Amino acid sequence: MTKRRFVGALAAGTVAVSLWPGVASAAPSPARVGNLDQDVEPQAASINVPLGSPATQSFTADASGRLSYVALYCSTTQPGGAVVFIVMGSTIADSICTASPGWVQFAFHQPPTVQSGGHYGFTIQADSPYGDLLALAVASTDYAGGCLQSNGTCRRDVTDIAFRTYVQPSPTVKLAWNPAQVHAGASTPVTLTIQVGFPGYWVPDVPTGMAAPSVSNFAAEIKYDGLPSWFTLNAVSCTTSAGPDACVSAPGQVNITMTGSPLTATVELAGTAVVPNPAGNQQATVTGTGCIAYGFAEVPFIDCAAGRAEMAILGAATPAPTSIRTLPVTTSASDTRGTSGEPYGVLLPAFLLAALASGFVLRSSRARV
Repeated sequence: MTKRRFVGALAAGTVAVSLWPGVASAAPSPARVGNLDQDVEPQAASINVPLGSPATQSFTADASGRLSYVALYCSTTQPGGAVVFIVMGSTIADSICTASPGWVQFAFHQPPTVQSGGHYGFTIQADSPYGDLLALAVASTDYAGGCLQSNGTCRRDVTDIAFRTYVQPSPTVKLAWNPAQVHAGASTPVTLTIQVGFPGYWVPDVPTGMAAPSVSNFAAEIKYDGLPSWFTLNAVSCTTSAGPDACVSAPGQVNITMTGSPLTATVELAGTAVVPNPAGNQQATVTGTGCIAYGFAEVPFIDCAAGRAEMAILGAATPAPTSIRTLPVTTSASDTRGTSGEPYGVLLPAFLLAALASGFVLRSSRARV
């Protein structure tokens, strides 16, 4: 796989992987953001909700991520249609129900986060000075994940309304050091790999006349300005599942061109680790944040996920003990050896000792005569 390689130096800070509307990117075709999560189909009957009087539909999420939008099967007798609001916590979505019954999509300006298995509720409210009625289709089957509520209590006159929820998965971020441990005081070549998976866009079937927000601008950027002070960056390489040409170098980061499909981007930071000796037997943690920005008409929202990698810093390596080697006695080719094979260098001390001993005996004998 071909990689695009960059060379540069970095400042200290937090490693971040993010996606912002201002980064240049390929213009995608209009698409909706989010995977169909809850799908409660309508039947012919409907219930009327007085405009200005809120009703809450509770539900259970199957997927985790951002609740990007909700769809209602609705109509109204309000001339020209009625502006309808869906409120979930501090986030609001709005759209227009008309005289023609059908699915209408409500995109949240700042999509709330949902977790798989979590119980939530969205409140429906229409604003009108006339007191006309908003008609919501009744669910064709009983919805086990929630109910239509008034004042926090499930209504007895109707089970549920027809609705759909769409959840957009969050990015995934993985960081890893190679090798995963270094010795303090040593110079060690290391590589930090940052891998980010950006979700794509799913376009559901759209009945005629259903409003759909489009993705107006999006691109990714992988920031790596949070490296430890003991790491010296030598080179940066980048590749994506769409090829290396999707990587664009920038100071302290690599921008990733998105096309609307799921994309995995991998950035490798090659450098040298030199940890001071007092830092032995510790853990050094680097964190990363992956973000993606979606443009719903004029109002974008940003979704982030975090990852981390740990480097084990061991004490200074103990040098191996130096072995002492005993050299054998060597002689040249001109050495003269005795009859027993020993060189004269070995026989000479023995000869002198014998001569001295003989002289001592001789002098002792003469003294006695």
